[in-house]
Amino acid sequence: MLYYYGALAKGTAWRRNLEEAITCVAEGTWSDLLEETLHHAVSQIPYYAALSLPSHPSLSDVPILTRRMLRENLRRLQNPKVGPGELTNECTGGSTGEPIWMVHDRRSRQWDYAAEMYFVRCLLGMELRGYLGSPRIAIWHTRNQRRKWLSISDWATRLLRQVTYIEPYTVSSEQTFVERLHLINRIRPVVIWGFASSLHELARVARRKNIRLRRPEVVISSVETLYPEMRRTIEEAFGCPVRDCYGAVEVRRVAAECAHGRMHLLSFNCHVEVLDSAGQPTEPGKEGRLIVTPLHNRAMPLLRYDIGDMAAVAIEPCACGSPLPALEGIRGRVIEHFVRADGSLVYGGFFVAIFYEHDWVSEFQVLQRDVEELAIFFKPMPGEDVMPDNLRELESAIRSVMGASCRVEWIEVDAVPRTPLGKHLHTRSLVWEERQGRAL
Repeated sequence: MLYYYGALAKGTAWRRNLEEAITCVAEGTWSDLLEETLHHAVSQIPYYAALSLPSHPSLSDVPILTRRMLRENLRRLQNPKVGPGELTNECTGGSTGEPIWMVHDRRSRQWDYAAEMYFVRCLLGMELRGYLGSPRIAIWHTRNQRRKWLSISDWATRLLRQVTYIEPYTVSSEQTFVERLHLINRIRPVVIWGFASSLHELARVARRKNIRLRRPEVVISSVETLYPEMRRTIEEAFGCPVRDCYGAVEVRRVAAECAHGRMHLLSFNCHVEVLDSAGQPTEPGKEGRLIVTPLHNRAMPLLRYDIGDMAAVAIEPCACGSPLPALEGIRGRVIEHFVRADGSLVYGGFFVAIFYEHDWVSEFQVLQRDVEELAIFFKPMPGEDVMPDNLRELESAIRSVMGASCRVEWIEVDAVPRTPLGKHLHTRSLVWEERQGRAL
């Protein structure tokens, strides 16, 4: 019961939102939410009000918003009428692009929680009371939020929280993974959420050490690309299906995988376009850029945001019967582990996190060439000087996890290296890729 009331402490609007989402999906009326979002953005947000749009614009009249444009117009994209008590600041980052502090209001947070509940109830077929009233584990970082104060509901949620967090941004030796596996067995979670690579490493250690895990109902992977071999290893170790959930800090939850293994767009939470190189909608089955318009953030609405990933619209309807559109797959997100001299691992997101507070960096990539050799490609913000103290501070943080003997080379560039797919990866480890037997 404490677990269940801990979930209710998050607020009550999400329950109404969930029922509205179910109705919206059944009736196919999510286009009404898009019209409302478009009108709000054009009438209330300085950035969109300044665009030369028709008096009654359609979404296609709005130019695509790139990550760079978002970063350069953070203030102008915010609603000046929303009070600070409504807001939560969360940092983007992870696999691609530069870190950005996004602003979300209470409405956006409640709808995102409703989207999670829709995923659990309508796509996975789980009872919400069982989900909310049972222990869960989240292998998730908790360092990406800025809040000046905690509300009563925040404190209640913490005190009654039914979710145990495991911080991935730490040095992880094989013994660390073993301890985490034993923790999972003690807690006996009904659901485990986690980064794809962290779940995969746990599964690999469980197999090597012959650790038999108590079977949860489902393991949910997120944040990174879940490769087929990773899915197989995780399912074998945990003895349950793995389902994928796709989203980002800027846009919240975008798509989720049903029990039949298809990714469904959560169209009541985000409007999605898949566009070709000419900016036109792709035919089903053909890959294109994923363009996302979140539908509920009135504090900082983003219209036609290029999230930086690729996808293809499904050719055939899903056998699960959901009226939500389906995707063939989503490609692009990769966060790697870095290998230390003793064989232990450092999650690549750690390096992203330590750059969060350094506004003088426009772009960066941390590349592990060898177990004790890192190259950091960086592009300073225009007009910003590179201060030696900043570099020393970052090097100190890097050596605190990689070891005192780790060599760090700083390379200033006009643009950080891209993959053959044109992706900008924050982190890349040639050592880890060789260990995995694949290269990007």
